Amino acid sequence: MGCIVTIGSVYANKRREVLDETMNAIPGLCAIGVDGAMLYHNVYTINMPGTCCGNNVNSGREAAQAAAAYLSTLA
Repeated sequence: MGCIVTIGSVYANKRREVLDETMNAIPGLCAIGVDGAMLYHNVYTINMPGTCCGNNVNSGREAAQAAAAYLSTLA
């Protein structure tokens, strides 16, 4: 049995907005869960995907708040 995961594949700010190569937020694009966690970004040190569960739940809430704020600017 094996488990394959990715951790920290993209850069994101505290609002879960994905950052471009100049570290500026990309409007309307959010990353949640382990994709936006930025844990162990340069070094993959563990094989325990369950350690990110708290982040996965909370990041969805934070991304929804950021998306709602972004959408309100479009109206």
